[in-house]
Amino acid sequence: MVTNNKEYMAKWRADHPFQIKRYNETFKKKHPQYGSQRYYRRIAKWKVKIEARSKEFYRVRRLWINGFKFGKTCTLCGDTARLEFHHTDSRTKIFNIAHGIHRTKKDVLTEMKKCVLLCKACHCKVPTKGV
Repeated sequence: MVTNNKEYMAKWRADHPFQIKRYNETFKKKHPQYGSQRYYRRIAKWKVKIEARSKEFYRVRRLWINGFKFGKTCTLCGDTARLEFHHTDSRTKIFNIAHGIHRTKKDVLTEMKKCVLLCKACHCKVPTKGV
């Protein structure tokens, strides 16, 4: 009886050497550059591009979300500094707006409609049950 995945894979490899050999041969045909320094340099450049694209996406998305706060005031005290989104009914909350940057704009807008804007001080004072 195999107790974990590591043991299972070791047993499977021992029982199926021809399938492993065939997979390795097909992989080497599809990816002849794999293992070369050129391959790893290309992967490193690709990672840098992806990270830059990702940082730019999140920067733009944060600006888009913060744009909804511009010119608005706190619902309770009227302050304009350090505004945060507060869900009026926590039962309908699907995700936190601050953590929903990676979600679609449609989903973020739907979630924003369930919220009111509160300043940091009021948001800390408000109980989690609702405003």
